[in-house]
Amino acid sequence: MKNSLKQTGDEEQKVFNFLGKLNNERFKNLIETILTRYYLKRGLKLKERGDLPRAVQYFKRILNIRSDDHHALNNTAVCYSMMGEYKIALSYFGKACILKDDSDIIINAVITAARAKKFRVMDYYCKKLEGLGHVDPEEYMGIAEYLMQGGHHRKALGFFDLYLGAGGQDKFKALHGKGICLARLNTYGEALYLANILLGSKSAKNMGWELKGFIFDTKGQYAEAVDCYNIAYGFEKVSQG
Repeated sequence: MKNSLKQTGDEEQKVFNFLGKLNNERFKNLIETILTRYYLKRGLKLKERGDLPRAVQYFKRILNIRSDDHHALNNTAVCYSMMGEYKIALSYFGKACILKDDSDIIINAVITAARAKKFRVMDYYCKKLEGLGHVDPEEYMGIAEYLMQGGHHRKALGFFDLYLGAGGQDKFKALHGKGICLARLNTYGEALYLANILLGSKSAKNMGWELKGFIFDTKGQYAEAVDCYNIAYGFEKVSQG
C-alpha cells in the first residue's frame, strides 16, 4: 500500500512538472480543468463517506493548481470544521470569502464560528450575510433556526425578519420562531402579540397555542402553559381558569 501511494504521488508530481513546462496556455488550462474536476469529484465522494482527512488532501490538490478556487477553499474549510479544527476552518473560510461573497460559504463560517464560540467572528459573518441582498429566503430561515437553537436569539430575530422581507413562503413559521426568541429575551408583550396573530389564523392556530404555552412556561406560569400545550397538541385542558 505504501508503494502504491508513493507511486501515485510520484505520478502527480510528474503531472505538475509537465504543466510547469507547458508553453501552450490553452492546453495547460484544459489539463488543469480536467485535474481540478477529478480532484473535486474524488474529494466530495470521500467527504460524503466521512473520510475527511483524505477529502482534504484532494481539495488541497486543487488549491495547488488554482489557489483562488473558492469551491475548494470552502470544501477544505467544511472538512476541517467537521473534524473540530475550527481555527483552521475559519482561516480557509476567510480566504474563500475574500474571493467570493457566497451565501453558502458565509453560512458555513457562521456555523463554524458559533461552534468555536468565536462570537465576534460569528457576528462579523452574520453582518456579511445580512448585507448580501441576494440570498434564498430558505437560507435565512435555516440560519435563523440554527442561531435560535444555539441561544443567539437577538441575531436570530434579524434573520427571521430577513426571511419575511425576502418573501419567504412560511410566514407563520417565521412568526413562531420570532415569538420564541422574544420570549427568551423576556419581551413577553411582543411575543404574545405574535401568538395572537397565529391564533387568528385557522391554519396556524396550533402554533399560536404552542407559542402561548412557551411564553407562560418561560414566565414560570406552568399551569397556564400546560393548558396551552394541551390545546396545541389536541388534549383536553387539565387546570381550571
